[in-house]
Amino acid sequence: MFDTWKKDEVAGYMKILFNGIIDQVEYLDLSDNAFGPIGVPGFADFLEKSKNLKVLKLMNDGLGPEGGRLVA
Repeated sequence: MFDTWKKDEVAGYMKILFNGIIDQVEYLDLSDNAFGPIGVPGFADFLEKSKNLKVLKLMNDGLGPEGGRLVA
């Protein structure tokens, strides 16, 4: 989904997307997207504020150790 976007655009668009679904999602699979650590700020608010999220999958996103720390 994010692999053709410019790196500086990813977080902003992710934030818009996740603000629209914040209380409607229980299961979120973001696997196989190339957003890397630069995309984490785009869904950090979602992770902090979502009341219904029960499952989050982040495999093969290019997060690396830095991105993992940001998510944690």
